[in-house]
Amino acid sequence: MRFDIHHHIHHEDDSRVLQFLENIMINTTAILKAVADERTVLKSWEAKDAEWTKLTAKLASDLAAAIANSDPVAIAQVQADLDKASTDLSDDNAEANAAITANTVPA
Repeated sequence: MRFDIHHHIHHEDDSRVLQFLENIMINTTAILKAVADERTVLKSWEAKDAEWTKLTAKLASDLAAAIANSDPVAIAQVQADLDKASTDLSDDNAEANAAITANTVPA
């Protein structure tokens, strides 16, 4: 009994192989940039939070001093400042929540 074996090597065009590899490659540069952008936004929010914490502590101290001195004008000013801080913080939180929901960076 006789067996004939035919051996054929098929050479793919290198450009097709390279195209396939490019299609499955991950663009790490884009990922690293996105992470850096997110860290920048996060650092901004951390700075804003630290600013609000410092302001709140100052206003609490001012209010305690005004009450201790029975100064109605100072008490009214601290109340106005607290109201403004509360409104600003609520606006910032609403903006952040909207941005998170939309998956965008807040302005």
